[in-house]
Amino acid sequence: MKKKLFAGILALVLMVTLVCPVQAAFEGYVIDLANEFSDDERASLTEKAETISEQYGCAVYCAVLDTLDGYEAWEYNQALLEQLELGYGSDQSCVVLLVSIEEREYDIMAHGYGNTAFTDYGKEELADSFLPAFSEDQWYEGFEIYLDQCEYYLQQAAEGTPVDVEQEGGKSPVFGILTGIGVPSAVAAIICSGFKNQMKTANFQTNANAYKAGRGLVLTKRKDTYTHTTKEQKAVTRSKSGGTTVNESGSSHKGGNF
Repeated sequence: MKKKLFAGILALVLMVTLVCPVQAAFEGYVIDLANEFSDDERASLTEKAETISEQYGCAVYCAVLDTLDGYEAWEYNQALLEQLELGYGSDQSCVVLLVSIEEREYDIMAHGYGNTAFTDYGKEELADSFLPAFSEDQWYEGFEIYLDQCEYYLQQAAEGTPVDVEQEGGKSPVFGILTGIGVPSAVAAIICSGFKNQMKTANFQTNANAYKAGRGLVLTKRKDTYTHTTKEQKAVTRSKSGGTTVNESGSSHKGGNF
């Protein structure tokens, strides 16, 4: 099945390239098997992708298909990587966004250094940025957003802070713990201090008879005073652990429909 997919991709690429030499299916960083982009659009996307790729040493690709021909999007993406030998260097560092127009399905694949820059969480955030445009059939605009985001992700990774779960919200977990414990403790301390100050007006009696009436202990005044509220705090564990899940081929994927 894998050999048939490889052969199908190669035949399709050759067919489109031979029939449409000006609008080649594979022009550098843009794989347009659907012939969706105009010459100007393809040139613009290619120029931007090439600039980003050369700056960070991680190839950034755009791939558009008419149909998946019954295959999964991630399978097609993986086959493109291997058949067209995509990527930078011996580890084929790259990220590829593949979109199938007929199935309205996408897949983000990272390989080599791309697995560092595009984590599992990062791919989810990346998809959220371009999917609204694809939902409106704005393919060029969606890929422009994708390339802009890829530049940001690669910049963050180069600075040693790839987009991942730990950066969500921009606050350390320690901050949440201190807030959850420290604030209630401070409130309780203030309340207790106030009651302690109220007790300073009482006079100490050395003789128990001073508190006893002729017919026994008599309570002349009853008062209910609110003192405090007990609050239970529970830690919430994140469902995502961060990092990147890599398959046996050395790639990571995130896909779905739109």
